[in-house]
Amino acid sequence: MQNHRPSNDSHKFSETAALYGLHPLTALVIFLFDHMLSLLEVISFGWFAFFSLVCGALVIGPVSVIQRRAYGDDRLLAVSKGCIVGLLLAVPSPLGSYLTGMWGIASVIGRKPGPPKAEAIDTDGFVNEEK
Repeated sequence: MQNHRPSNDSHKFSETAALYGLHPLTALVIFLFDHMLSLLEVISFGWFAFFSLVCGALVIGPVSVIQRRAYGDDRLLAVSKGCIVGLLLAVPSPLGSYLTGMWGIASVIGRKPGPPKAEAIDTDGFVNEEK
């Protein structure tokens, strides 16, 4: 008889979602912003489609900074996530925002902790031992 070990698929998903996740508030803001841009494009019959491209380029920097500082990604990963979000925002359709929203939901499930906290350095040389 074989030993049957339970599948660890949920753990693998959580690790993957934590590594490649998007900060949830960033995903929510981009989701709403893309829908507002799409509404503007529909109202103007496509005349403001270039505005989506400009907004997509402008959003790369803030998303990268948020991913780096609040989500704890390294620089290359944060910039690549910012470029992907900017590309999805630049598409003159709200379909990319649904992908961004699902990306944010998956990262909530993965729940990566924030950047590591700096340890306090004792500058006065005394050790406080309270018992």
